[in-house]
Parts: sequence; C-alpha cells; structure tokens
Amino acid sequence: MKKVKKMINELKEESSGKIPVFIGMLDRAWEGRWTMQLIQAVLFLDLSMCVSGGNGLTSLSSGTPALLSHVGFLLITLAAFAVFSAYLVRAAGSLFRIIILFVPGLYWLACLFDDPHAHEKAHGYVWASQLRDHAIKTNATYWIDKCDELDARRFKIRLDQRELGNVILGVLMLGIASWHPQLLGVEGGTALSVMSSYLPAGYSMFIGSLTSLVLICMILGAWFYPDRPPVIEHPVLYHELHSLEQPTYLKRFD
Repeated sequence: MKKVKKMINELKEESSGKIPVFIGMLDRAWEGRWTMQLIQAVLFLDLSMCVSGGNGLTSLSSGTPALLSHVGFLLITLAAFAVFSAYLVRAAGSLFRIIILFVPGLYWLACLFDDPHAHEKAHGYVWASQLRDHAIKTNATYWIDKCDELDARRFKIRLDQRELGNVILGVLMLGIASWHPQLLGVEGGTALSVMSSYLPAGYSMFIGSLTSLVLICMILGAWFYPDRPPVIEHPVLYHELHSLEQPTYLKRFD
C-alpha cells in the first residue's frame, strides 16, 4: 500500500503542469452551470456558422479548413455570444419572470417548487432576523457578524440560482433555434437539426418536446428556488422567545 501511494505521489509530481488542469476541467464538467454554459457556447457557434452561410459543426472534418484560421469570424462570434449571454438572455429572463409573477393565471408556475416546510425551524433554533434584533439590543457583535454572513450567503445563493436559470434559458432558446433553423432563415445543417433528421418524425417531436419541458422545469426551479430564511442554533434565545409566545396560563408548566 505504501508503494502504491508513493507511485501516485511521484506521478502527481511529474505531471504537475498537465494533469491538475485536466482534472480541474473534469471536475468543472460535473457542475451544472458550467455544463450548460458549454452547451450554450457550442450551440451558438454552430448556429453562427450556419447563419453566416457556412456549414455547422457536424460538417467539420480533418479536410475542412481550420476554424481557428478564421480569426475575424471567431472574434465577431465571441462578441455576439457575449452580448447574447450577458444582456439578451438576462433581459428575456427578467421579462419572463415579470410575466409569470404579474400576469393573472400564471403565478402558479412560481409556486411549483415551493417548500411547505420552509418556514419551520427545529427545537432550539431561531430565525436569523430574531437573533439580529436580540444581538443589536445586547451589542453582541459576534452574532451580528454571523447574521450578516448568513444573509450574504442567502443573497449569493439567490443570485446564483437566478443566473443558472438564465443560462438554461439561453440553452433552451438556442436549442429551439438549432432544432428548427427555419426560424432564423437557415435551411438546415445545424447540430440538432442534423441529429433530428436521423430520427423518425414522431420520435423527433417527442424527444424535442420532452427536452424542452425538462429545461423549462429546470428554469422555473432555478428562478423560483425555495427561499428558506436562515436559522441559527441558540437555545437560550429560543426558550426566551418561546415563553413569550405561550399563553400566560401555560408558562407555569414549562
């Protein structure tokens, strides 16, 4: 066993410049957001090649001129992708969220992923807002900093989930355009249209509809992620607040 560990350590030292980078890429491939961003970039490049009058990524081969040789096309595509992902998708996401929240009959979409136990807390725990009020009154800086840390973490989670929903929305938009390139005035040749051409019409429609439905559920789940207020274990304050909430005739039995 010691010899095996020694060999592994030697391999790590010898390949310290290459393997860690490769392993890091593999680790990131398991992250949902990074994977969706990669899919979005590939679909956008494929569509750009078809819209510009060329062939999609599926037509590339060893005999095809190197894509990297077209520096101008790559720069324009990169700039267009940055505008699409940073502005257009986020604007579309904000518009869709407003429609869901304020158009009558659509609000139920925002409640699909509600957690009925989000506003419950275990014995001995108090809401961070309650602890903050108590800490401000008693000038307990430690607990104030702790509440600030939880609030910052909660805010970051909300932003990350919203951004994840926007990324998946971009994948859905590009996926629909790649599946039906006629919407962009392109006859065909996109990655998903080529894939669908190998499937029977019924299977193609079923797979496309099912994938779109799954992506829509993922978008809604990310946008309207159950927002559970943070709780902190503080038995002393818990019993103090609990005694205040009880009726007077029950307090003597505690």
